[in-house]
Amino acid sequence: MLSLSTTLQMHANGDLDEAILLHQSALDLLPAGHSNQPDSFHDLAVYFSDQYDKQGTIADLDGAIILGRATLELHSLGHSDHASTLTNLANDLRRKFLKLGANGDLDEAISLHRSVLDLRLVGHSDQLRSLDQLANCLSTRFERVQAAADLDELISLR
Repeated sequence: MLSLSTTLQMHANGDLDEAILLHQSALDLLPAGHSNQPDSFHDLAVYFSDQYDKQGTIADLDGAIILGRATLELHSLGHSDHASTLTNLANDLRRKFLKLGANGDLDEAISLHRSVLDLRLVGHSDQLRSLDQLANCLSTRFERVQAAADLDELISLR
């Protein structure tokens, strides 16, 4: 398994393609149910998302979404990374919607952001960011379908 410092160094040097390949290879060596699997899925999802930012290839975003879903299956509701995994997946789905325009992606992103807010109680350090991300998704959907309920919720969030 790659060390965190090695991975961060590769990422900083722009060797994202190599980091992705090495992480995929390392994942292939892990037996199903291995304790490192959720973190490996999560890290690889982040790398695919970063790769999408650099190259705009929808396959990278799809990879991030698939791995995000797999991570959620392994990170139970009480897991410390559950909310961040939900957030990453929701953000990737919103970006996919912005690229391809499939309403289901945006609807799912909104649902996931609502789930994150349920986990982030008043005073949580990331609550405002979570509120803002949900509001951004609702604003995007309102611009597209002009649903009054989205506008009402958006106003209440802002």
